[in-house]
Amino acid sequence: PEIIILNKVEFDHPDYFKTRAEYYRAFKRFVENLNPHGWLVVNGDDLELKSLAIYAAAKGIRVVTYGFLPGNDVRLSDAGVVKQQQLFHVMFGGKHDSRQPLPGASFKKSFFKTPHQLFGSINFPGKQYILNSGAAFTTAVHFGVSPEAAVGAIATFPGTARRLETLRKTKEVVIIDDYAHHPTAIRVTLAGIRELYPNKKLTVIFQPHMFSRTEALLQEFAESFVSAQNVGIMEVY
Repeated sequence: PEIIILNKVEFDHPDYFKTRAEYYRAFKRFVENLNPHGWLVVNGDDLELKSLAIYAAAKGIRVVTYGFLPGNDVRLSDAGVVKQQQLFHVMFGGKHDSRQPLPGASFKKSFFKTPHQLFGSINFPGKQYILNSGAAFTTAVHFGVSPEAAVGAIATFPGTARRLETLRKTKEVVIIDDYAHHPTAIRVTLAGIRELYPNKKLTVIFQPHMFSRTEALLQEFAESFVSAQNVGIMEVY
């Protein structure tokens, strides 16, 4: 591939990967398959991915990072939810491009040359969607899309089926379908829904996906529903 985007690495698919180390090694092998002239676009806030980025840079792979923390090539900030729109700022280039090069990196700076700060929005709430937007923005600019056009396109993204998909909405009830089936995805999805509807009671009906995942991550699953008032568990799919 010419470009790889990595937003999060957390242990999953225990039916195939028997250990967390084995799972992580698969991502290292994936990154090693990058085109020699390609780019690795990484969530620089994630410790596992930061380690992977250092590994990639040591092999001469070009890396660009995005995230909320200082030192990322593309810096994001949460501007809150207004009228059911998730607002955010994106900063890049110049004084915002202040990180030290990763050890062993084959480059001195990212492809962002001019300092910018833009204001954006997306139709879905939560920090995970801001991170998703940061990944999309970074990749689009790499392929020649202007920063302003990239932010504008993100604002019009309608979403996909089963990702915070509103099935029914009345004054009393909002029914949302989401495919989240990993504990972290469940937690951040519910946090986003809570931001969107802070005064509503949150009832969750969850169908676990795969016995192996449910067993391996049972404790994490148990802790992922804390923001809900009511939780119903269906049979494992």
